[in-house]
Amino acid sequence: MAYDLFSQQRTILQLDYEQLIASASTDDPFMRFSKRYDALCVSMVDIANSTFITASLSLEKTTQYYSLFLNSMAKIAKIFGAKVVKNIGDSILFYFPTTISLKEVLDCNTAMINLRKPLTDALGMYGLPAIDYRISSDYGPTLIATCEKTMQEDIFGNSVNMCSKINRLAEKNSLVIGSDLYHLIKEIPGYTFRHTKNYESGFKVKYPVYEVRSHLR
Repeated sequence: MAYDLFSQQRTILQLDYEQLIASASTDDPFMRFSKRYDALCVSMVDIANSTFITASLSLEKTTQYYSLFLNSMAKIAKIFGAKVVKNIGDSILFYFPTTISLKEVLDCNTAMINLRKPLTDALGMYGLPAIDYRISSDYGPTLIATCEKTMQEDIFGNSVNMCSKINRLAEKNSLVIGSDLYHLIKEIPGYTFRHTKNYESGFKVKYPVYEVRSHLR
């Protein structure tokens, strides 16, 4: 059936935008937000240079590449008690409930780094290239929302935003954390922390970022 542009325009012009906004939070909302912020630790693991790597792969190979990475990382997150929120393209966003210790946060992220060699070996068995990724984590007020249709959780807040932004500051196959998390875990044994860079926002605010090294590998 031909696309009726003029009919579509009439539909748009007839929308009652004020009524739409007024009913957005009361009439069958898509997302339902909790009433409070919890201080949580949020983490992200993101493939490095995936666009370049997958550009030369077939659709089947690309599917295998992402599937092995995303599912393996999600399993590690769940083993350490984290809740996987979603994948964002070639990355996974997850958070740790308040019942999880901050040492388990470090142990989980370290386990993900340690997975790199066996994961690369597994990819090689499918004729796929080696994989590199970056991990970031931060701590702060986090708002949890739930999709009414699927009951899938999502998270919002500065902790989520900062975790995403500092991820690009990590070296390949390493972990970086934000200053707020650093001040809570800097005395945990078995790990050392090195100030590596500052994240600078458009408002010229410098947020210290630290590289984490484990002595437990």
